[in-house]
Amino acid sequence: MLNSEIDMIEEQNKNIEAEIKRHEELLEMNDKDKAEVRDNLEKEMQDMKAQIEAKETQIKVIEGQMTDIKNHVWAMVDKFKDSHFNLSVASHMQYDEDVTFNENNVTMYLTELEEYISVFITYLAHREKNPDAPISALSLDNMTNKEFDKGPIAIDAPNAHDFVAMEDDTTADDEIVTNPMDKYRKYEELAMKGYFGAN
Repeated sequence: MLNSEIDMIEEQNKNIEAEIKRHEELLEMNDKDKAEVRDNLEKEMQDMKAQIEAKETQIKVIEGQMTDIKNHVWAMVDKFKDSHFNLSVASHMQYDEDVTFNENNVTMYLTELEEYISVFITYLAHREKNPDAPISALSLDNMTNKEFDKGPIAIDAPNAHDFVAMEDDTTADDEIVTNPMDKYRKYEELAMKGYFGAN
């Protein structure tokens, strides 16, 4: 503790010495040097004020742009709601005059609009009988790039020994079951015949 206090006192002494030296330098400065320092400080203050004003102007411009974006998004969302398009992922956002778009909430508002647009694209594709209609709403960002310069991919044929042989009395009709209840009955039937192990 004493060592810490000594270190702290020594640091305080250094600061006091530096302050004394700065005051001595100010006393030794003539009026011309003092005026020059004063002018430099005033110029720095004016530059800082100009930078602050420029930033404030920039903020006002951005706030105006965000308000314009909000109004356009609001109008489009209202049109989609009137057209009876429904959301399944995004949340319905509240729009009124008091709501402001900012960096914290703009993504949520744009997510709602994005889903409406995605549903609208799918609707148009179905209306035009586009064969790719079910995937027409996929975002290009989420789709992998096709590598057309790649050669053919070698796929190994499955080995017959990898499959468990079943009894000959099973028919193709028995193997293809789509109804969930029928699937369960088929499972019970195969389990009774011993096709499934104790695992």
